Amino acid sequence: MKKSFFLSAFILLLLQFSNAQKNFSFPNNINSSDVFVTSIIKDVVTIKARKGFELWQFKLGSNEIVKHFKLTPEFEKAIFNSYFNDNGAAYEKVKRQYETNNLKAFDYFIQINNYLVNDNNEVFALVKCLEAKTENVGNPNGDISMKTFYMLIKVDNEKISESIGIQDMSLESGYFVIDNDFFIKENEFFFTVSKTQTSEKENYFIGKWVKSSNKLIFSNLLKLELPEFHIKQHIGYGLMNFMTRKNLLIFYSCPYLYDLNRLTCKKLEVQNIKSSQFTGHKKGDFFDINFSVCALFDDGATLKLIIRQNINFFIEEYDSKTLLFKKEIPMTDYTFDNLHRFPFFNSNGQITITPKKSGDIIILTH
Repeated sequence: MKKSFFLSAFILLLLQFSNAQKNFSFPNNINSSDVFVTSIIKDVVTIKARKGFELWQFKLGSNEIVKHFKLTPEFEKAIFNSYFNDNGAAYEKVKRQYETNNLKAFDYFIQINNYLVNDNNEVFALVKCLEAKTENVGNPNGDISMKTFYMLIKVDNEKISESIGIQDMSLESGYFVIDNDFFIKENEFFFTVSKTQTSEKENYFIGKWVKSSNKLIFSNLLKLELPEFHIKQHIGYGLMNFMTRKNLLIFYSCPYLYDLNRLTCKKLEVQNIKSSQFTGHKKGDFFDINFSVCALFDDGATLKLIIRQNINFFIEEYDSKTLLFKKEIPMTDYTFDNLHRFPFFNSNGQITITPKKSGDIIILTH
């Protein structure tokens, strides 16, 4: 009887650990070192190329590719035409000006720097474009100026399924939109805004747009201010990348948790946070940061963060309602140096890692 009991306990222990980690491969012809895994939602993996804008979505396990998109000249022309509806005339004009005048002051006349994968695995990309605008209307030899405009496109398999122009990019009180992180809530669109410099108050960073006649029209600024950390560290409107989860938002740079419904902010207690050190404080400087928030997940009872302190990762857990600290779990087997990117939570709250050595995708249940 005793031997049988220990054997059963041993089998249960093996089953527990066999379920704690699952390994998955990438599709054929996709090298793990050439891409970033950015999300896993409902067993669909989204990956993006490290260079240029190319992305894939494939099913975890079967590796069936369900979506692939690459920004080609044909798609560039389609984006311009969806905005101007001129059979490509605006596209050809800016392309000609860019190529003949060697406009190196601009990175390119069309860029995709940020995109969003929603809970239904739909992909939206924020596109920044240049229009070659003739200053003296009616004069073919008039001066040409470059004017920036933005589009939001919905990416489907090998095509653009929807495109929406974004109006009112220069806002009241000196705010303007930057091509940074964005999110969508119930047909309302929220983009990052900035000012040339911070002030004593009203340092808002999110604006809301609403859809009207296939255009996004500016509505208002959310009354949410930059983290106190950004002000004290003289970062200002630098390091503006953030992540959202349902009604929650948190910056990668510091553990200030925002409630987007209540428009409140709470600094979370993090056990391993130390004062971040920077090598530069001005725009364009290189920032050397020894701390970052890597991931956020909330199941309604427990809010979890994955944080990085130097090269080490930790899981921080909090009560979802009170936001009081509960416990910390070191991720001792993984460091910043041996992963392709930092760990993150999938839509089920499991941890996703992509080790450099094995070149696969590992799902951890803790």
